[in-house]
Amino acid sequence: DALVVADALAAAHDRAVVCIGGSLSAGGTTRIDSPSAALAARARGITQAAGTILAFGLGSRASLPGALKALSALPADQVWLVADASRKEADTAAWTAAAGKSVTITALAVINSTETLTPGTVEALGFPVGWTDGQLPQRKAL
Repeated sequence: DALVVADALAAAHDRAVVCIGGSLSAGGTTRIDSPSAALAARARGITQAAGTILAFGLGSRASLPGALKALSALPADQVWLVADASRKEADTAAWTAAAGKSVTITALAVINSTETLTPGTVEALGFPVGWTDGQLPQRKAL
C-alpha cells in the first residue's frame, strides 16, 4: 500500500521521485535502507529540484519492531502512515500506535475508505488525515 500511495502522491506533484525501502521491492527503483542513502537521495532531489518520497514497507506484524527501528534511523522531513480504512479498527489502532512510538507521524494517508461502512474510524487514531483515496481532506466550515 505504501508504494501505491507514494506513486499517487508523486503523480500529483510536478517533480517528485519515489524510492523504496523496508520490505518493499520494485525493479528500477532506488532503494533507501540507510541514513546515508536517504541523505544521498535528498541531495539528488535538491539538485534536480524534485521532492523525494520514500515508500517504506513495514512487513508483517512479526517484522514490525525491526522495520520501525530501521525507519526511525532514516532522516525524514515528514512521515505519513498508510492506513487501510477497510481493516479492523483494533488492528489498525495497534499498528499506528506502535508506529507512533517509534517515529513522529505527520499524517495518515487513508486508502479504501469507500470499502467500509465506517470510514471515519481512522480519525480516532490520533493522527491528522492528510490524504484519503487520492484526495486532500475537505476543510470543515467554522
